[in-house]
Amino acid sequence: LDTLSFEKRLNELVVLLPFEEFFNRILIPLQIRVGELWFDKKIDISIEHYVTAQAKIKIFTAMNMINAEQTGPQVLVACPSWELHEIGAQMIAYFCAARRCRVNFLGANLPLANLMHFSFLTKPDVVILSCTSDISENKARAYFAELSPQISPICPVWVGGQGIRRFNQFFEIENIRTVNNLEDLGELLTELASKKL
Repeated sequence: LDTLSFEKRLNELVVLLPFEEFFNRILIPLQIRVGELWFDKKIDISIEHYVTAQAKIKIFTAMNMINAEQTGPQVLVACPSWELHEIGAQMIAYFCAARRCRVNFLGANLPLANLMHFSFLTKPDVVILSCTSDISENKARAYFAELSPQISPICPVWVGGQGIRRFNQFFEIENIRTVNNLEDLGELLTELASKKL
């Protein structure tokens, strides 16, 4: 692992490419590949953490450069209490901010009571949860069955990530929208923004 060369190349690419292109062509595939290598036990978790930390730096830098005077929907992005990996949520936060949304990013491992409290205080237009880690069906059902009646009166709830893909039918019952990819998310944000006009 040549960290100096890796960071130099990443920094060159972020300067050469518009950030949206860098995000789609470099950061997303990089995170997917590193996740696959870690899952297949081909790299150590420390390497996955290192690469993810570099991606986080780039995303937060880009978000800080986006105009603070956003006029789109207010979006709350977080991870449920069992989710320790926040890079997916950070990518969602950037994607929303780049589409003029006002983003509140609450990060990983957010207890349900605190998510509900923050939602009540800020009244977002949507809550988006990122779930990349596997979870048992019972735990997922209990969490979202408690979340839905509390948050739905305030705003819609969208959820995405590989950790919850097999629960799609359950989410329909709870009136929670599943987001399968960034293209879906873009369409949902456009729909949400049109309702705000």
